Amino acid sequence: MTFKTFFAAAAIAVSSLFAVALPASADTGARAFDVAEKPLNGSWSIETRDDGAYIVLSDDFRTSNAPDLKIFLSQQDVNDVRDRTATRDAVLVSKLKSTSGAQEYKLPADFSKDAYTSVLIHCEQFSVFWGGANL
Repeated sequence: MTFKTFFAAAAIAVSSLFAVALPASADTGARAFDVAEKPLNGSWSIETRDDGAYIVLSDDFRTSNAPDLKIFLSQQDVNDVRDRTATRDAVLVSKLKSTSGAQEYKLPADFSKDAYTSVLIHCEQFSVFWGGANL
């Protein structure tokens, strides 16, 4: 075995050790909401962790107040969503904890990015689509 081959094999072995030790990775990098029908700013991401997947809203997240804001995963393209159709082919993730700041929501155990097209924020009580983004 040449020194070059030995060095390459050692580098692969060491990198695989570090890959196992790394913390959870983000499936989608932090990005802005694609559509905002109401004031909706900040970034979001989906992170995969040892205990499941999460939608994470960043520190810069801000939206206007409403009585019943909820986060949904939808099979609809965000550009096709309308007020009364927002929950069609969608799964409720959670009631929005706050209209500002960092927060996270655990996704259903069977979550698969292939099963959903977008993440939505919707005022369910008044059927008002707040905004969202395609996954």
